[in-house]
Amino acid sequence: MCSRGGPALGDSLLGALAGALGPVAALTAGGLVPLVASGLSGAFGTTVRAYRVPEEAAESAA
Repeated sequence: MCSRGGPALGDSLLGALAGALGPVAALTAGGLVPLVASGLSGAFGTTVRAYRVPEEAAESAA
């Protein structure tokens, strides 16, 4: 069952997962996936960490 206000695709996928694994396992997986994704992004995503402010912009802001 999909809610009217939320993202229907995510609701449908979680509903299918709940049908296959059970509601507790589906909700647990639904909570762990964003945590794992953000952890991997922080560990391996160097774009944001490698960014340096250009010197002209840093001087004009001061």
